[in-house]
Amino acid sequence: MATAQKDSTREKILKSAASLFHEFGYNGTSVQDIVTKANVPKGSFYNYFKSKEELAIAVSDAFYPLVLAFLDLENSSSPVGRLRKYFQLLLKEMQRYKYVRGCLVGNFASEVTNTTPMLQ
Repeated sequence: MATAQKDSTREKILKSAASLFHEFGYNGTSVQDIVTKANVPKGSFYNYFKSKEELAIAVSDAFYPLVLAFLDLENSSSPVGRLRKYFQLLLKEMQRYKYVRGCLVGNFASEVTNTTPMLQ
């Protein structure tokens, strides 16, 4: 029974983080924002994730299969047909969230800083 509770708490944190990262970005979302939205104690966050960065990676890992499903790369229709289907699905998702979410990958990419020194 304890395992089910742990999985449920972890899922709540993941879903809340994904939603907030989508809407406000990584830097615009605090751990406190995430646990408040998930309705879990802040200490629970650290039972599952060492840091917000580790959580962002887990959210990305969970998000990736959804993106692949949207792309539907199988050869069941023409490339143009697949692109149309992809953009129709994206439009439905944007409408569903009232256009307040950006692309999770795009949001993360726009917030990445280059910490590696330039090679000379």
